[in-house]
Amino acid sequence: MNSSPPRVLVLLAAYNGEAFIEDQIQSILNQKHALITLAISDNNSTDNTEKKIRKFKNKIIFFKNKQTKGSANNFYFLVKKFKNIDDYDYVAFSDQDDIFLLNKFVSQIKLMREKKAFASSSSILSINRKNNLRLIPIKQKITESDYIFEGGGQGCTFVFDVSVFSIYQKFIQENFNLVSNFYFHDWLLYIICRTNKIKWLFIEHPYTLYRQHENNLLGNRYTINGLSLRIKRIISGWYKAQIRLAIQIVQTKTNDNNKFLSLLYADKRSGYGSIKLMLGILANGRRSLIDNVVLIIGVLIGKV
Repeated sequence: MNSSPPRVLVLLAAYNGEAFIEDQIQSILNQKHALITLAISDNNSTDNTEKKIRKFKNKIIFFKNKQTKGSANNFYFLVKKFKNIDDYDYVAFSDQDDIFLLNKFVSQIKLMREKKAFASSSSILSINRKNNLRLIPIKQKITESDYIFEGGGQGCTFVFDVSVFSIYQKFIQENFNLVSNFYFHDWLLYIICRTNKIKWLFIEHPYTLYRQHENNLLGNRYTINGLSLRIKRIISGWYKAQIRLAIQIVQTKTNDNNKFLSLLYADKRSGYGSIKLMLGILANGRRSLIDNVVLIIGVLIGKV
């Protein structure tokens, strides 16, 4: 195993994050036993985010993104910026409002090397306004088709080999019109890994403090409010549109013959019912049973 410190490129997409971003930048730059390059893209913040970022101007790479809108597109903007990535061994995503534990990269990369994995995600420690911590474990079960319905966990926990980044970057460059409408940059990476048979490691131990607040809806996914949000997204048709984009990405990326792809369209063709689709979701859908039950509700109301 390579004993030299891993060289890690961290990509952070920022927008109106003045309340927390300094803490997160500091937690990244203070990582132990890793050589860190932190690249930040600010997406036209209207608060003091840019001012706070520029305090670290001699320690980071900073981009002002005036071209795109939305968190995912801000990440895609960052990804496209790097032409020569030979200076890095690994790449990671970062949100603007979390805190990385100081051993995150050295520990996560060590486990990846031991398991011969090229990409990974981990559990998180959720932290609320009262600084109460709650472990949110990563769902480690991989199903045949989970990547069609969800990503590999919280993107802020992702660490992946630079060779994976090369594949990811090339796909974004060649298919930007398609991915620009796909809301999840991390889900996209998981799709690319799974369809390319790249080994993904789910790590039980948490290395990220994940803030829960009113602007961080995904952080509340395990609460009643989080469940309500998912149901609303299904009813509105938003989630169905994202699944359809995921299918297009899968079909564009590979000649994937996953039997679930045709099954997803079965409820639209005469002679097929929704029962096969619901059974398929239970067996091969998302990694969580509760999430699959929510999906089945979506099938019953014609929204999946």
